Amino acid sequence: MSYSKSISLILVLISIGTVGLTASPKTGPSIGGLTFEKLDINEDSKLSTKELLAYKKLRFDEKDSNGDGNLSNTEIMESQRVELEKRLIKQSTGMIKKLDKNSDGEISFIEFDEKRSERKGRNIFTLLDKNKDGLISIEEFALLKNRDKRNGRHRKNNN
Repeated sequence: MSYSKSISLILVLISIGTVGLTASPKTGPSIGGLTFEKLDINEDSKLSTKELLAYKKLRFDEKDSNGDGNLSNTEIMESQRVELEKRLIKQSTGMIKKLDKNSDGEISFIEFDEKRSERKGRNIFTLLDKNKDGLISIEEFALLKNRDKRNGRHRKNNN
């Protein structure tokens, strides 16, 4: 397989719902959980274009819920919704694991705020209160907007 075909294969695998390249000593390299072994249908330790096409067909058929050989807008949206939901569950579970200090399975505002303050180094109020008077003036607040512009972020003006 040529270099450009290998790159194309990786891009195709990523675009059909797999994300990230990892390696495991037990299963070898994987892309978003898709292992080489899963793709190597004939178990010859090499991937043929037929094996890759078979995998792509399997993924297509999973999305083709009515089995008509075509993907409708509804089938594509449902497939994407399911994949997004899986990712969101994984992300929210990870977030709870990181932030839930009292292990009750939920994040309180205090746990949430502590982590944000810890991650940023200081809380945003302390950062904006430049003259340390315990209040944020319009001039101090404007510094946040200027900081975001410097960092390439833009806040929508709701005036």
